[in-house]
Amino acid sequence: MVKIYMSDISRYRFNEEMLQKFYFKEEKYQYFISLDGIFKIFKDNVYKIKNNDLDYEKKTIGNVELLMDYSYQTKKESYYIPALSNKLDIKAKVYQLREKSNLKLYIEKINNNIYDIYFISNKLDDYNLNEELESFLKMLN
Repeated sequence: MVKIYMSDISRYRFNEEMLQKFYFKEEKYQYFISLDGIFKIFKDNVYKIKNNDLDYEKKTIGNVELLMDYSYQTKKESYYIPALSNKLDIKAKVYQLREKSNLKLYIEKINNNIYDIYFISNKLDDYNLNEELESFLKMLN
């Protein structure tokens, strides 16, 4: 799995009206950031998150520079959330071009403000990956 970021996200905005026909689902989750680590509540379960940082590479499609991040997270079920923590309520809209697409676009918002935008792909060698990325990137404002 790879997470794909646009290098200078502040330069771009997706036309969410154009994206609407590719709407797949909405996810809601909460992160709690504390000295004991990062905790996530998703579908009524609590997980402690461990980030496993790996290398990344740069790739350019059109005139958009992308970062292909190979890092991953592992999660372990937890039964508590530290009392001293900062809470983030995140609502993510997920888009995909086709029903069985390997590429999904995530637009995360906190209080209706964009917090993060990224793509996730399960297959890197897929020829359709570049084609699908190009299709999404054409919807940038």
